[in-house]
This record gives sequence, C-alpha cells and structure tokens, in this order.
Amino acid sequence: MFVNGREESLPEFFSKSVSLNTYLHHKGLDPSAVVVERNGEVVESTRFDEVILSQEDHLEILRFVGGGA
Repeated sequence: MFVNGREESLPEFFSKSVSLNTYLHHKGLDPSAVVVERNGEVVESTRFDEVILSQEDHLEILRFVGGGA
C-alpha cells in the first residue's frame, strides 16, 4: 500500500480485512480531522468503517490544522 507517496505494509496483526477507520486509529489519527483519498477518489468520512483496505491501495491522507493570520 502507498500512503502519501510512501510504500507501507499493513501491520501483520490486522486480519485480511481492515477498515479505513481502524487503520486511521492505528496510525493515531482522528478520523474526524482528516480527508482521505483512496485510489484517486475522496472517501466520505461516513464510509470510513465500510471501506476495506488492501495492499494495492494508494491513500492520500490530509490533516486539518488550525492557524492563520
């Protein structure tokens, strides 16, 4: 799997099917504070639990940050 342009393997302790939501929590990310693109398509946050990841996926994960002038 590629995440933000870098190759990454799904951890061994995950079963063959791991949801995007579980993956985000494993990475220490708050699912309500990210936007995820999977294989070129934006994934609605309401679907994070139903989207099952595979080693062939390409993810782009963007985090919301506060700040500004």
